[in-house]
Amino acid sequence: MQPWTDALAKVELPFPTGTTLRELFLILKLVSQGRGEPIRVKGHVFFFRREGEGAAGTLYEVFRYSTPLPDGFWLELIFVAAEANPGCFDDPPPAVPLEALVLRFLRILGGLRVVKVGGVTLY
Repeated sequence: MQPWTDALAKVELPFPTGTTLRELFLILKLVSQGRGEPIRVKGHVFFFRREGEGAAGTLYEVFRYSTPLPDGFWLELIFVAAEANPGCFDDPPPAVPLEALVLRFLRILGGLRVVKVGGVTLY
């Protein structure tokens, strides 16, 4: 799984050590349309969908939030949590509760602001 290959940006996010979480990052992409269930975050509409996949001892949880831009494109914010498969350990470290990660993602989404630069609308 490499959703960042055609991304505008990939941002590594800090995460707690001593857990099964191995990597946490945000990918920004422009897409032609949003897909998923509509949700509201601080009055702003996002379309949300969740995916998951496993690969070589790692479990990937993917949370996609997309929102329309005034120019017809959509901004997609993709949060990826890469977690070591607990079955790979004799005594696995604790997992990070997904609810805590989602709350963190929602705080980031709630902080988005629209900015116009030279006639271009940015978030």
